[in-house]
Amino acid sequence: MVVHDKIRLIVLRTSCFPRRSPLGRLTNIHNCLKYSPMPLRKVAIFDDLSERLRSEVNPYVAQLKTRSSDPAFPALYGPALRGRLGQWRGYFAERRRDKQSPQQLVLEIGMHKGKTLTAMTAAHPSWAFLAMDITYKRVMITAERMQALGRDNVCAILGDARHCPELFAPRELDGVLVFFPDPWSKKKGQLHNRLLTPEFCAQLSRLLAEEGFFWLKTDCANYFAAVAGFFDGCPSMESSQEAPVNLEGQRSVFEERFLKAEVPIFQGIWRKKAAQSVATA
Repeated sequence: MVVHDKIRLIVLRTSCFPRRSPLGRLTNIHNCLKYSPMPLRKVAIFDDLSERLRSEVNPYVAQLKTRSSDPAFPALYGPALRGRLGQWRGYFAERRRDKQSPQQLVLEIGMHKGKTLTAMTAAHPSWAFLAMDITYKRVMITAERMQALGRDNVCAILGDARHCPELFAPRELDGVLVFFPDPWSKKKGQLHNRLLTPEFCAQLSRLLAEEGFFWLKTDCANYFAAVAGFFDGCPSMESSQEAPVNLEGQRSVFEERFLKAEVPIFQGIWRKKAAQSVATA
């Protein structure tokens, strides 16, 4: 059964509700919709959709809108992202209690429940971390967690990472992490939905500063092979064996799940070469 919303089509599997009366099924459909994560895809990064989304469909929409009106709340979306390109170090210098510019600026694409982000912000207090996700729920929960922990070196961004070139200037980032992105491999014809295409990887490499890193973890062998093939063949990047960020032994929810199920995990780390190294290569 397909229920139409102004923003997207939500396909409800019959497993969402029991086999009972039509009224009972409709009640269960409402509950499925109410707690839908409501992801944002193919939406302009500076657009504010909160006025067009129904809070009864997703309560996190109203929560994020209300909480983000407080400058101290570590979350940004829509129009609040304008003018940030090339200015992120200044943004964090204003937010930090010591008013110091961060030593490193790292972006995590896909924050899920913020477990690795929690570990990174604690292990590297002099760094700044941006976490980007397309779901209101993940952004809201992560921002609340970071504020409760008193972290002043982090900000959660609601938006599609494909818009990174509109948010970050060339060589502005010191690192990018993508842990367990959706492989889009369950059905034939879904591969075009993958985030880490050669074009997007090329954009990320341009956003990295010299010695900046890209760190990928995935359970999908062919996805890893495709990304590794790009970065291994990119003249400005080179493979690295050293973990660039201290995760304090913390694993994401997905990684824990895959390890428990004994599913192989593939990971690779690449660093951007110094300009002189690229010129002489």
